[in-house]
Amino acid sequence: MSEPIDPIEQQFANLSRASAPVTLREAVLQDVGSQLRAQRWERRLLRIAVVMFVVGVALNASVSWFAGSGFQGQKVAGYEPESLKQVAAAVAEATDAETGARFARQLALRCGDVWSEKQQAEFQDQLRPRVGPALTKKDG
Repeated sequence: MSEPIDPIEQQFANLSRASAPVTLREAVLQDVGSQLRAQRWERRLLRIAVVMFVVGVALNASVSWFAGSGFQGQKVAGYEPESLKQVAAAVAEATDAETGARFARQLALRCGDVWSEKQQAEFQDQLRPRVGPALTKKDG
């Protein structure tokens, strides 16, 4: 199989090599230089992305590592039930009464109050009249 290729290789070897025109050579060298500079920027951006990824993973790991020693079990000092109701009402207006009641229950738990399911249901019933009409998508 190498025998038929040998005459072709000899023809190419016998061809005179003409040098490229100077203007073409300069244009090609400029394009090559700009490509190399672009690759440097790409490498820098890649390094920045890798550093940001590593920092994100480290922050996530540190948060999960120290989550057990955080605020669990600590009570918030001096909360007022009325302010809790106002916050829950704002959440309920943005979502629904059930979500507002669950949010209020979680805040109360944070403050040291433990609500029963009955108390949560009563609070949810209190929120229902305060909640405006549900947001709906406009047809269009």
